Amino acid sequence: MERLICDAMLGKLAKWLRILGFDTLYEKEVEDKKLIEKVEKTGRILLTADRRLAVRKVLRGKVILINSFFLKEQLKEAIKKLHLEIRRENLFSRCLICNSPLLPVCKEKVKNRVPSYVYMTVSSFSICPLCDKIYWPATHKERMISRLKYLLEV
Repeated sequence: MERLICDAMLGKLAKWLRILGFDTLYEKEVEDKKLIEKVEKTGRILLTADRRLAVRKVLRGKVILINSFFLKEQLKEAIKKLHLEIRRENLFSRCLICNSPLLPVCKEKVKNRVPSYVYMTVSSFSICPLCDKIYWPATHKERMISRLKYLLEV
């Protein structure tokens, strides 16, 4: 599976690639030089909308230029150019904040960290081992799935 990094121009794309389960770093504010160093050190593929950055020789074979300004087209473009395979079991498997893989957590361990109603009505929870954010299936997940269907035209 590809390991990706999105530059500052592609924050929404990074979020939706994470929702799909792809290992996607997002660099909000970083100089091109540091971004290139990170690509070289980590072996990640850089997604960028910056044409000048995309043609840098040092990035040859390690960069994908995203041409569209619209999320729907960006997502389709990234999937097509990278030959990404979307798998249901990978959906919602990464932290949307820091990109870490989520881990299942016992319901009892989150009792004092989620709203009472959520605790009483939800049976499964996940936690990010890095930033400690707790996730659970709820109406926002259903809305995200609907949005994904729209974005991917499924």
